Amino acid sequence: MKQKTKSATPPARKFRPTTKTPSRSKINLPKPIRRSTSRNKSKSKKKKANLIGDEWYTPAHVVALVRRALGGPITLDPASCLAANTVVGAEAFYDKEHSGLERPWYGDVYINPPFSRGMMAPFVTKLLNEWDRRILQNAPTQIIALTNNGTETDWWQSLIRQCDAVCFLDVRINFWNTIDPTKDGNRYAQTIFYFGSNASRFRDTFSPWGFVVMLDQSAQTTVFIPIADSADDLILPKS
Repeated sequence: MKQKTKSATPPARKFRPTTKTPSRSKINLPKPIRRSTSRNKSKSKKKKANLIGDEWYTPAHVVALVRRALGGPITLDPASCLAANTVVGAEAFYDKEHSGLERPWYGDVYINPPFSRGMMAPFVTKLLNEWDRRILQNAPTQIIALTNNGTETDWWQSLIRQCDAVCFLDVRINFWNTIDPTKDGNRYAQTIFYFGSNASRFRDTFSPWGFVVMLDQSAQTTVFIPIADSADDLILPKS
């Protein structure tokens, strides 16, 4: 009898379904997309900037100069808060809940008004109105205002036309805040205006920090400057 030979083709395997899920290491799945760290940091900085807003406070060395120029302590800060007054040390201050725009100013006033759009002009208007009533009782006796160098704005022009002295600082002030102490939010130069009868003391105090001009508002006259296409075309009268 012939012996049966084994078939060279192996028998087919039976398919057995499985409920196991293959692990991530055995299958080629795309890795999850992660946002860049720089973008997250940028958003974090923007969020902090929005929280800070106008809450930029005067540093101690500037406050010391203000007190010296006033000849004593600051009576009132009409645009402040509890944190800012820990450095300013005013005898009284107005904050957002008790707006300095709606209350009278008095004594020796120092103000670092909010610099945001729509806030500076109302505070300057209030300052000038309060200074107009200085001859009355419980009115301001001196005012020092710290602002940006907004020479093109109506509020800046109004201040310089009525102040008794002004200092154009030759340094930028490093304002501080309580949200992000590492951040310096100042991109502009500042002007310090003085209203009062001690302009010479203001000059002596701030002249080491910038160019000081004393103004005699009672003797001010309007000067017309001829318009020229260039500086070479402008002919000035001989003195």
